[in-house]
Amino acid sequence: MFLVCDAEKICIMRFMVVVLFTLGLHSVCCNPCPTSCSCNKEGAVECRGNIMDIPKPLSVHTYLLILQETNIKVLNNQVLQPLILLLRLSIAHSILDTIQPEAFNVAPQLVSVKLSSNRLSSLPPGVFQSLTNLEQLHLDGNQITSVSPELFKGLGNLTELDLSMNRISQLDNNVFQNLHRLRFLNLGRNSLTQLPPNLFHALPYLQFLILYNNQLESLHPGAFDYLNNLLELKLHNNEISSIPPQLFWHMAYLQTLTLSGNQLQTLPEESLYHLPHMQKLTLYNNPLDFLPERLVGIMTNLKELYLYSTSLTTVPWNLFANMTGLLRLNLHLNDKLNSLPENLFCCNPNLIKLSLKLNQLKSLHPQQFSHLPNLKTLLLNNNNLLSLPEGIFHELENIEVIELHKNQLQTLPGDVFAISNFTHTLKNITLADNPWNCSCSIMGFSTWIRNNPSLVSDKEPVRCQEPLHLQNVTLGSLSQGYLLCEPTTKVMTTVVPLTTVVPLTTVVPLTTVMEQKTETTTTIPTPAPASVHRASTSAAPSKLLPRLTSEHSTIAPTTPSTATLLDMPILVTNSVHLIHASEENGALLTYTPTISDMKGHQVVIENGPDIVHNNRHRGWVYLWTVPPSGAYSDFLMTIHVIMLVVGVALIVASVYTFYRLTQVMCSLASDSGCKIPMLRGKKRREQML
Repeated sequence: MFLVCDAEKICIMRFMVVVLFTLGLHSVCCNPCPTSCSCNKEGAVECRGNIMDIPKPLSVHTYLLILQETNIKVLNNQVLQPLILLLRLSIAHSILDTIQPEAFNVAPQLVSVKLSSNRLSSLPPGVFQSLTNLEQLHLDGNQITSVSPELFKGLGNLTELDLSMNRISQLDNNVFQNLHRLRFLNLGRNSLTQLPPNLFHALPYLQFLILYNNQLESLHPGAFDYLNNLLELKLHNNEISSIPPQLFWHMAYLQTLTLSGNQLQTLPEESLYHLPHMQKLTLYNNPLDFLPERLVGIMTNLKELYLYSTSLTTVPWNLFANMTGLLRLNLHLNDKLNSLPENLFCCNPNLIKLSLKLNQLKSLHPQQFSHLPNLKTLLLNNNNLLSLPEGIFHELENIEVIELHKNQLQTLPGDVFAISNFTHTLKNITLADNPWNCSCSIMGFSTWIRNNPSLVSDKEPVRCQEPLHLQNVTLGSLSQGYLLCEPTTKVMTTVVPLTTVVPLTTVVPLTTVMEQKTETTTTIPTPAPASVHRASTSAAPSKLLPRLTSEHSTIAPTTPSTATLLDMPILVTNSVHLIHASEENGALLTYTPTISDMKGHQVVIENGPDIVHNNRHRGWVYLWTVPPSGAYSDFLMTIHVIMLVVGVALIVASVYTFYRLTQVMCSLASDSGCKIPMLRGKKRREQML
């Protein structure tokens, strides 16, 4: 009988289990999702709107509950009791200001609690102590003013704690003593002025420490000594004026360090040693005015360095020497930085972006960028650069962007961008807002611009600023005729003793005594030599060409024309200076006829396009010239005519003035005939005798 009873009980129990299971399935499948909520079959629920408390009914299988932008003000005790499978709770961007002491006692299974962006100003001590499985706690964006050690009691498994964007002004030395497994700690955007010396000593596994946007003025030596596993330390936007020399030495695995936005004027020697895994370093927005040479240790893994908005006038030559893996360097916005050491970038072969804009740089060394073969972007705009060395870009094999706008550049060498494979990689050059001086020296660069118009990407055309008559003319439209520049050919010279006198008897073609290399007209001053240009000697001279100057220059026009032959014997002691009408400033144009040792006994002065006639008188050769054609010569001719007219007018005015003066004197005389001055003079002489 008892066996039958037991069998009946077992059957009843089995029946009840089946009924309960069926009812559970019915509740999961058939119960509607609460109003203002969205639910999925896995058990995730998200609610928004005018919700005053935890919404009901909720499935017993709910594991994730997100309440956003609600009107919940109080989290009551026992309110989470039905949600026995709830693992993650988020009440954010609401008006929650009170949490009752036992609100979480019925939900020890929670692993994540996010109470971000509410109105919490204080929390009951021990409110989270029953959450022994809690791994993530976010209290950011509230109005919390203080935190006690009891608040985190029992949270031995906590790995992530966010207290940012509160009003915390101080912390107890042992506030984190129970959080041994903590890996992420965010204290940013509070009002902390100092940190207790041992605040982080109980956090050996901490990897991310966020302290930015506080009011920290100093840091204690040894504050980070126990953070051996730290990967990221953010100290930017504080009031730190100095740091202890060995503050970072125990963080061998540190990858990111931000010190920007503080009050640092310098850094101690060797303060950035023992950081071999560093990948990102920021020092910008500090009043730095000096950096020691022994500052940075081995940082071969550093990828980004930000050193801008400082008071530095220069930087140590070896500052970047140990940063062989550097990819991006921002050294801009330093309004006192006026020079860079020659070998500053000697050891950064992987650098792809270099920003030197908005400094006060006036010049760059010819080899400044010679060790940057992988550089793609070079920003030099908004400096005071007056010129650039000819080969400064020649080693930049992969350059794509060069920005040179808003400097003080007046000219550039014609081959400054003449780099092998340069046109295949280069995509963009900016040149506008420079005071370009469109003289003959800019012709080579102008030609390059004309041949590569697609590479110059300024919104406004690159225009001349000087001389006055070429203002606003685009550089790409210039030509030699426009600038009144004449192509010239260098002449070979040979020096012999001063006593050698040579007659010139044989005409030598110009091609035998001159290199056929056309260049812009160049005057090369040299000291007066105790030597002469030598030709084959055959007889003594009969006449000497007068010495006119002691300055030597070499100019030889290449334009085909009739040659002027000096067939008289000549002692060549110096150059013959001829007034050349095409020179803008009326300077002397110097012809130095030079004879090759190989051939020739006669000087040939080839008539340029301006020489129309010559004659000889007493050993002198006179070359008559006319002004070259063009707008500038018309301008000069107009000025000449105006001056002539003014001169004639002044002469006429002087004669008329003298005439009127004579009439006035006559009217003042007492005798007629205007002879009083003469008679008075005669009477005075008689009285004197």
